[in-house]
Amino acid sequence: MMDLKYPHLLSPLKIGTVTLRNRMIASPTGSPAIMPPEYIKRESAAFWELRAKGGAAMVTLGDNVVDSETGLMHPHKMRIDDPQIIPSLTNAARYIRQYGALASLELQHGGKFSNVENMVSKIMDDSKPTYGPDHGFSGNGKEILEMPEEIIYRICEKYGQAASVAKACGYDMICVHGGHGWLLHQFLSPAMNHRTDRFGGSTENRARFSLMVLDSIRKAVGPGFPIEFRMSGAEFTKNGYGIDEGIRIAKLIAPKVDLLQVSAGVHDDPDTCVITHPDMFHPHGCNVWLAAAIKKRGRYPGRLYWRSERSGTDGRNSCVRTGRCYRNEPCIDCRPLSPTENRRRPRR
Repeated sequence: MMDLKYPHLLSPLKIGTVTLRNRMIASPTGSPAIMPPEYIKRESAAFWELRAKGGAAMVTLGDNVVDSETGLMHPHKMRIDDPQIIPSLTNAARYIRQYGALASLELQHGGKFSNVENMVSKIMDDSKPTYGPDHGFSGNGKEILEMPEEIIYRICEKYGQAASVAKACGYDMICVHGGHGWLLHQFLSPAMNHRTDRFGGSTENRARFSLMVLDSIRKAVGPGFPIEFRMSGAEFTKNGYGIDEGIRIAKLIAPKVDLLQVSAGVHDDPDTCVITHPDMFHPHGCNVWLAAAIKKRGRYPGRLYWRSERSGTDGRNSCVRTGRCYRNEPCIDCRPLSPTENRRRPRR
């Protein structure tokens, strides 16, 4: 019998009502070819399909904006509130599931980075309002409005509606993006949220928006349907929260989710963006300790970054997500991870 180098990595994992065939999950990724009205063309679907063919237990489609009026941060994003997306979204789930993998859909909102023209999104509609937790101005001088409570409640409903669409389209899990500086993280962050109402101040108040979103999703998908929450375990930025606050946030979030995905950093700080997406100059598995610390303080799953296989397959964390690894070689086959780490490629 083959002596596997990473036996924990290859064991199944039950999340809610579904069971993953191994502990390798393809991280939420978008595709630059996404544009309405077709959205996911057959060629674009292959971008995710090959990850399932290569052995991933679950493949997550990233960048699904729940409210295209207030949350679109780039034109090449999937707008799940557009009915035209349903046929291609359904087909993408079928392409993933035909190889035995599960399909997951990430839901997000850009918050203060929405409807803002910048170097990346030069064709954004800058005339639409931009909302964040606080009043301020974007890098190009556009005014950011403090999000009123009626918009907060509307967005919560949008998350629930988006989750209902995802379930109807054949997806097995919902992933809620609450990290990296997007809307829900903006409210969680003491560096970005200076509100004085019930959505600001204490950890519990700053987490209120995320908890309301998760309640809306649970109401839409029903009991047992897996929900994942993606959070930054620590921000590593000026006035941001550290791991102790990350643990407190995780304890509030955990009772409402089936999988807690622990990441790091914020996108708009160049010094921490390279921690969010570790490069070859960072230590191998540099974010492992965040997920391990959070899991140690509570009974819930954790998540590592793609460079963390050796640290994340020893039982300290429940699964490993990989992003650029699958982008570079989507047909990685997890099964033959022997002591020599030989890998077979399935035929394409």
